[in-house]
Amino acid sequence: MKRKLSVALALIGNPKVVFLDEPTAGMDPESRHALWNLITDMKRGKTVVLTTHHMDEADLLGDRIAIMSHGKLQVCGSSMYLKRTFGLGYALNVELKDVQLSSGAGDAIDQLVTEHIPAAVVNPRRLNSGISLSYSLDMESQASFPGLLDAIDARANGGGDVQSYGLELPTLEEVFIRLAGVQDV
Repeated sequence: MKRKLSVALALIGNPKVVFLDEPTAGMDPESRHALWNLITDMKRGKTVVLTTHHMDEADLLGDRIAIMSHGKLQVCGSSMYLKRTFGLGYALNVELKDVQLSSGAGDAIDQLVTEHIPAAVVNPRRLNSGISLSYSLDMESQASFPGLLDAIDARANGGGDVQSYGLELPTLEEVFIRLAGVQDV
């Protein structure tokens, strides 16, 4: 409740510049999301400087994100800039329909992915109700994504062995962890 009161006090009088230091620390998820919505709505026409340890919060609220590590500013930029510049690449996840098809279908999907993106890294497979395939794709391979996704989509929609698939950007958390390992020069 003190955090909520502190944020409310900071916003009284419709200031042009607002400083918020860890405004959601200790809040339950519902309250955090309500405060995120409030900050998103009120930041139009204002400058909001916000510190946080939650990378999802920084990604959602920040137009410009500055990452500090080892007591120094490491980088500053938009979320997309940070992900493109310091991210580890995209992650492609493919779920297959049937465990009986796992070895042959898995190999066929591996071949399909590497045909479109030769530099793709095949990650270890997880067995659960079906089989999950995972691939790491370089940021530079974006031009090959439409052809690859069309080919996977054809296998999914054509009664093939693909149940679902998804392509994910690196998270800001992964970028932060990568930058936190940078030693001071």
